[in-house]
Amino acid sequence: MASWFSGLLASAGTICAAGILILSMLYTKGSSIFLKLDSILSQRLSFSKKGMEVYGFSIFGQYIPMQGNGGSTETPLNYFFLDSSYISILLQYGLIMFVMILILWGIIGLRARKEKDWVLLWILAIIAFQSIMEQHLLDISYNPFLWILFAETGKKRKQKK
Repeated sequence: MASWFSGLLASAGTICAAGILILSMLYTKGSSIFLKLDSILSQRLSFSKKGMEVYGFSIFGQYIPMQGNGGSTETPLNYFFLDSSYISILLQYGLIMFVMILILWGIIGLRARKEKDWVLLWILAIIAFQSIMEQHLLDISYNPFLWILFAETGKKRKQKK
């Protein structure tokens, strides 16, 4: 795989986080482009923007009351849910936790790139992309790859054999 492409896969978490954060911050209802993009993303941009405006950013995070569908087919009148893992982590757990997660994600990605672990690089990139739309990045039952930081991978594993 090309070096630039493996670098792209290794840094997918940071790229996706920056992308959704920037798009959410720039989102405006007056723009037909943003309205179309928000529709494609199932209102992730508008709810992320609302979360940022109402609750703001903090160093250590804060409690944010959310009301989802709860399995219902009808949307509640007071629906508000931060589906994007990146936005949810940033607002609920704070800037320090958000930066720590991105640093750890980068370490895992760089390690996988160095060891030419293409499967892990692809998995990390898929999870990074999926985390734009889903809030499960830190949910171990949905994302067991959180443990990869502590795993012996690639060369380390081969050297022990």
